[in-house]
Amino acid sequence: QIATTNSATMGKRAVLIGKGRRIVIDELIALVHGSAELDLYGETAQIVEEAGFAYDGPTTLIVSSDGNKLSSAGSIASASILCLAVAQGRLIFSKKESAIATSALIGVVRLLQSDASLQLPADAGEYLACLNASLEGSGVCTFPTSLTGVVERIVNLAISAVVAGQTRSLCQVVDVIAALSAERLAVDVSAYADTYYDALRPHRESSTSATTMRAILNGSQMAKLGKQGLRFSNEAEPAKAVLNAPQQLGPAREAVKAACKTLELEMNCSEPDGQSLFDETVVRIATLSVAGAIASLLEGTCARRSTSNDVDGSLTTDAQSQSLSTICSMCEHNYVQLKSSLEAEADSGIEFVRVETKRAEEEAKTKEAMKAAKASSVNPKESANGGGEKDEFAGMSEEKKSKDFEKTCRKGSQGQS
Repeated sequence: QIATTNSATMGKRAVLIGKGRRIVIDELIALVHGSAELDLYGETAQIVEEAGFAYDGPTTLIVSSDGNKLSSAGSIASASILCLAVAQGRLIFSKKESAIATSALIGVVRLLQSDASLQLPADAGEYLACLNASLEGSGVCTFPTSLTGVVERIVNLAISAVVAGQTRSLCQVVDVIAALSAERLAVDVSAYADTYYDALRPHRESSTSATTMRAILNGSQMAKLGKQGLRFSNEAEPAKAVLNAPQQLGPAREAVKAACKTLELEMNCSEPDGQSLFDETVVRIATLSVAGAIASLLEGTCARRSTSNDVDGSLTTDAQSQSLSTICSMCEHNYVQLKSSLEAEADSGIEFVRVETKRAEEEAKTKEAMKAAKASSVNPKESANGGGEKDEFAGMSEEKKSKDFEKTCRKGSQGQS
């Protein structure tokens, strides 16, 4: 199999693109973060080599309008998925044209990775026009306007996949952050008992969250184990949010994981030709699932911090009437808010632990100093003897000393006999 080696020489992870290749969401996110780079693979690389096509990609993007732009992440992700789709040899008429277009699109992705200020148009028609203008004179065939629908699907898919993958990563640490808040608010950890989650309400991810939080809080000096459980009385909203954390975190994580599987499969699908168009329902349902999970996670972390919820409310009011592109944009916005809120919650928890640890250390030092001072306060007789062994008769009356002496002698005589 033939693959280019640019990524290897630059020390970046190589994500191989070619006919029959698949990519996963983690690879897509690595491309967005710049820790990976696309490379040609297999038959596609061989065709490009045999054609003698040598093109490093455009030096800039030529955008003909001032319309809405995709984010840097959306631009990189959508161009990468379009590159994968073109490499399958169905959207453009010949194998050679497809392979050459794939190579050129790799150059576009690398350009986008090199400068975060470069952003592709959000409109699918302008997106194609930008690619054609930027690749003009490179020997790449023109992307036909018939691909507008395909590009629109790919753009929405790319944004949703990146947000879903990034949210999945956040879901790996939300239990730990919630446990820090549990300690900060000194809640009763009996609310996380396996009775509730393994026996009475055994949703897998909720049980996982409860188990993780129990393990983290085991032996905590602040979050005590009592008998309150999930019986709430006068708890403030932050405490309630912490006590209910596994019931919020678990379902959200489960929804995100399921959506990632769907979106990852969709990333590796492509229309049978440039004239056909897949329906957006698959991406829409998965994206709405991710949006709901993000909203739930954001609501929980804001409640634990006693701050206002900055969820884009228009998404929850009438989601079914929103276009998929609008839903994807809302997801991007809400993900940024979620990440920021979780970071702030984690900082609060870490600061609390730091302050409490310092206080405990100071108390321990004070106790040690008091103990040392008490030990040094010996009686005058010990001081006169140079601090030797303690006088066991110190403070006794002469009568008491005499009785103790006689008792000791009698014990000694009995032992000899």
